[in-house]
Amino acid sequence: MNGNIIKLNEYINNSFNIAVITGAGISTACGIPDFRGPNGLYSRTDIDAEKIFDVNYFYKNPEYFYSVMKEFLTTCSETEPSAAHMFINRLEKKGKLRILITQNIDGLHEKAGNKKMICAHGSYIKMICSKCGNSSNTMDHMPFNGIPFCEKCGSVLKPDI
Repeated sequence: MNGNIIKLNEYINNSFNIAVITGAGISTACGIPDFRGPNGLYSRTDIDAEKIFDVNYFYKNPEYFYSVMKEFLTTCSETEPSAAHMFINRLEKKGKLRILITQNIDGLHEKAGNKKMICAHGSYIKMICSKCGNSSNTMDHMPFNGIPFCEKCGSVLKPDI
């Protein structure tokens, strides 16, 4: 094992075009539940997970999304990045990271400071107005007590996912 770590360290030290791809595993260690695991949204019988991520259903019934996702969004806002998130940020700061691609919407890579990234499913960090397109920081709307509305036009805000 020690030899593998030494070899990995050599590869990293000699590389300047590193691509990192992350999924739920990097965040579950922080206490963020994945969506399809044993405790994930898709495993629950008390909700319809398909409706949560259906944008058309969101615009018809944003109350459902926020009632189900309130706990998740609150957990994300209160959770700090892991050592793995911070390591990826150090790679970026050292000029070694070419790109970070993540499926996660939890915002932990953003909190860690990463900029060179593609969020395949978006991120909860930013909210977008459903009518005027105004964007705002999700933190400005915490804690969630119902549906957040746009300060400019009063329409429903949706996390940028």
